[in-house]
Amino acid sequence: MPLGRLGELTRSLAEVLPADRPAAVIASATTSRQTTTRAPLDRLAAMAAQEKIEGPAVLVVGEVVDALPRSRLQELFEAIG
Repeated sequence: MPLGRLGELTRSLAEVLPADRPAAVIASATTSRQTTTRAPLDRLAAMAAQEKIEGPAVLVVGEVVDALPRSRLQELFEAIG
């Protein structure tokens, strides 16, 4: 997935799906450098840009995002809100 078009892709998807639908970008999947950025669909592109996500990457949209493993650091951030 071209990360340069992530904003365009998520905007298009948000026209037909709820903007708060869970979404994630998984970069360097199945490697030791794998990172996962999660956010509601309408905020994912901004979050991925902020975290400087690099390709290759995969876009995942929907409740299946909740099944993705979370890092311990992500769990701690979510716990403190």
